[in-house]
Amino acid sequence: INIAEVVLNQYTDNSWRICIPKINLDAPILDGTSQENLRRGVTHFKETPIFNGNVCLAAHNRGYKYNYFQELKRLEIGDIIKYQIIFICFT
Repeated sequence: INIAEVVLNQYTDNSWRICIPKINLDAPILDGTSQENLRRGVTHFKETPIFNGNVCLAAHNRGYKYNYFQELKRLEIGDIIKYQIIFICFT
């Protein structure tokens, strides 16, 4: 399975995302580390901040249908990691 292809076809309307160009990762981030969320994307540990401080994310790296973090081992110091969250407020 090509992870980039999987992610492009799922949850593209999710404005909370992580993108790592070097490993072709563009994945939705879901709040909470439940098994259901881990099957659907990269997950956020609710005990950690979203904006300031150390954001803690989790995803499978092997053994599952979608292993979003399987290529993290290829990253090197200086590689680009984009963390994006967009909130839209309607009044």
